[in-house]
Amino acid sequence: MPDVEPTSRISSIENIDQKELARQIDKNYEKLANGINTKADVVVRDVNPAASDFQYSIGTTWVNESANTAYILTSRLTSSTVTWTLIT
Repeated sequence: MPDVEPTSRISSIENIDQKELARQIDKNYEKLANGINTKADVVVRDVNPAASDFQYSIGTTWVNESANTAYILTSRLTSSTVTWTLIT
């Protein structure tokens, strides 16, 4: 998810220039909207995913086009091992 500027940069609402406040609000709103509207990744290959295919995010869909099957990444067991669950 995108980073949002911390509110600690604004010491007091009275002390900030209105244009700067509007800029920060617009920037943070845009980052939040982009994060909310992000679609899950879809990987299309001719093989099934392996537990070592860990570089993807939870919720990623993997389609094995040649086998006509699909998997979803459901958990991260370690930093380099994940669980792909067959979608039926």
